[in-house]
Amino acid sequence: MQNPDTIHESFSALDNDYERLSLRAIEIENHLHQAINQHAFTMVYQPIVESYSETMVALEALVRWRWKPNEFLSPSEFIPIAEAAGLILPLSQWILKTACIEFAAFQDEHQAPLYLSVNISPSELMANDFVEQVINACDIAKLSYNRIQLEITEHALLNDFDGAVIQLRRLHDKGVRIAIDDFGTGHSSLQYLHKLPVDVVKIDQTFIRNIHQSAELNADIQGIIALSHELGKLITAEGIETFEQAEFLRKENINTGQGWYYGKPMDIKTLLLKTSDLHFM
Repeated sequence: MQNPDTIHESFSALDNDYERLSLRAIEIENHLHQAINQHAFTMVYQPIVESYSETMVALEALVRWRWKPNEFLSPSEFIPIAEAAGLILPLSQWILKTACIEFAAFQDEHQAPLYLSVNISPSELMANDFVEQVINACDIAKLSYNRIQLEITEHALLNDFDGAVIQLRRLHDKGVRIAIDDFGTGHSSLQYLHKLPVDVVKIDQTFIRNIHQSAELNADIQGIIALSHELGKLITAEGIETFEQAEFLRKENINTGQGWYYGKPMDIKTLLLKTSDLHFM
């Protein structure tokens, strides 16, 4: 039987951890208000690379926040807090507009047939003026609608699937590309492919990280690939970090990949210097 003192110490440690995390969340939220008002964020971009030629075909826009002089805060930490605090809409709108403007300047300099991929939050997707916000961001940047790809997670579709279909179809009709991000992690993946105007399926990195570890997992990946190709969808694999994973893309006819093997997220100016020929390997 476990010592009562040991049990008490364990609960005390959990309470301390919870209190520490709660205080950190409050501190982050307090800083977020000011950071959003002052546009204290920066954008970085990760290459999306064609698997056979290893040539860059797109960039995914990712937000970064140096919230203290010596500390960058991960989006995985501050984005959920922004959502819970009702701050995600102004932040998401800033991300979309800034990414479009920076990418348009990159395109003017590069003269390359690339597209920009931007993550869309659930609150952003459900906003009444979502379609107008996307169109406005493109128009301000003088960016063609067919140069934009919106990444939607399955989670973003849970609250109002039918409403999301209407919003996305309006944009798709204008030429905007639609991607389902983290595909395979939800429970309604199949209906999303059939009912949504999806152009690209992004296979979640957890599948890629664990390839070759089990026949069952490989069968799941191959099932996603076969279904996507059958429905005429392009496929992007996330989290490519090794040569073996890159080879898997080519072997399984996955169109594009992204991950540290091809390039880490970087600011637009650094990316411009590194990609004079768009060839990444």
